[in-house]
Amino acid sequence: MLAIASDQRLAELPGIPSLAEAGVADLRVDTWNAIAAPPKTPRPIIAKINAAMNDVFALPEIRARLATMSMQPAGGTPADMAAFVKEETARWGDVIKAANIRLN
Repeated sequence: MLAIASDQRLAELPGIPSLAEAGVADLRVDTWNAIAAPPKTPRPIIAKINAAMNDVFALPEIRARLATMSMQPAGGTPADMAAFVKEETARWGDVIKAANIRLN
């Protein structure tokens, strides 16, 4: 294996550099998951779900289980997620446009 397609090394493969460390700074391919609520869900409910998920992600047994699948929980706020989705949409939108991929 030459490199990890992420912005940081995996704990399970400490001897394998990230692509950035290998000299390919602009390439990062992460798989991610998120929890979404229906539109117009009241903010207090969103806040309660968000706090519960952050609490779960802080549990050592959950972090250990996710690590067995090479997953790293991030947690954060709904605003953090909105910013991340906006960034990912722009980044991959640019890739789609540059490759002239048509979505039909």
